[in-house]
Amino acid sequence: MTDGTAAQVPPDDLSGFDPFSPAQRGTHHEVMAQFRSRCPVAKVASGMVVLSCYQDVRAALSDRRLLNSHASRAPGVLVPKEDRLMFFEYDAPEHTALRRLMLDLLSAKQAARQIPFIRTTSRELFGMLVKAGGGDVVNQLSVPLSGRMMMRLAGFPTEDAPQWREWIRDHAVSGFAFTNRNDRGVGYAECYPDVLAYIDEHVAMRAARMDRPDDVLTRVVEARINGQPLTPTQKRMIMFSVVSAGANTLTNFISNTVLSVARERRLLDMLRADPTLVPVAVEESLRRDAPSMYITRVCQHQTEIAGTTIQAGEKLLLGLASANRDESVYPHAEEFRLDRAQQPPHLAFGWGAHLCLGAPLTRQVGTTMLETLIDLVDTIELEPGKVPVPYLSVQGNGLDELRVRVRGRSGLTRGLMPRLYDE
Repeated sequence: MTDGTAAQVPPDDLSGFDPFSPAQRGTHHEVMAQFRSRCPVAKVASGMVVLSCYQDVRAALSDRRLLNSHASRAPGVLVPKEDRLMFFEYDAPEHTALRRLMLDLLSAKQAARQIPFIRTTSRELFGMLVKAGGGDVVNQLSVPLSGRMMMRLAGFPTEDAPQWREWIRDHAVSGFAFTNRNDRGVGYAECYPDVLAYIDEHVAMRAARMDRPDDVLTRVVEARINGQPLTPTQKRMIMFSVVSAGANTLTNFISNTVLSVARERRLLDMLRADPTLVPVAVEESLRRDAPSMYITRVCQHQTEIAGTTIQAGEKLLLGLASANRDESVYPHAEEFRLDRAQQPPHLAFGWGAHLCLGAPLTRQVGTTMLETLIDLVDTIELEPGKVPVPYLSVQGNGLDELRVRVRGRSGLTRGLMPRLYDE
């Protein structure tokens, strides 16, 4: 940690680091390791203050002096209320009230009820990979599994998952997520009118139904805060957040986990020998390869963090992935280990009042997916000559392509015909 005012990283070193620039793709872990070792709390040329060490990031995540409104956008970008369609763009008390509406629906108990669906879908998708002798994990497993899961949870038709994937991808790679604009205009009304129309149509259709299933769409229709129904923007925000943030996180997590297993044969052997290690592997994947690189905050008024003065209005970059690789907290942090004990919990899902609502579901999907892999797959390895392709989003930590060779376990192949996934 540092003392005094926020340290300016030497101009020939790290001061040019810009987390919103596509140029930093693929270099994040390396650059953040340099921040941790040389300047854990640093102000870079863009004006952002970078926090890279575990203790500082964890403390900041629980600091009520740091706000979320406008924080997710690039420095200097402010957006109107109608364009804040992510949970992490809201602060208390509104955030607290909106979050409370979803807590029980996204609990660990409810996630466990999704096991039959997750298992059936995983068997179908792994089965096709086994029959083909391999393929692209991202587009043949991660994307369809996460897409179907989040559409089911939201209350949208699962067959619309591919369309949502295109919207989510464009939102991430076009720069809109950080600037609130793209080559089509400014704000969601100009840039994504089809997304808003889709959400509004399904909200109206659900409101007209008498027999409503207990899913996110029904909660949005029936919810009341202080006796008043949700505003159109709040309804849109909840639906968009659940599908987009949830699908992105799940897709990245599944891809990263399978990549680790494909690269290290010992992991599959260890998990098969002791299936109780599967939840441990899930947590280690989330720690080492957090699905999101960072989260941002805005300083409400002048304050100090780790002895460093932060001015009112300055934006902070909280390095979730960096904190999870802090060697002072996790020895041999870059290694995927199943024997970690008595170490602090990772920060892949954030911390405190804004802990990711989807954490229980992500863990359940990961556990069931790995159990299915162990059951169906004898060997899985990277396809020779095919290097994993990083996800194009500058904030997300995942893959666009992961080609593998797969061999099924003896005697199981005949039973792996694709099955309908709405179990």
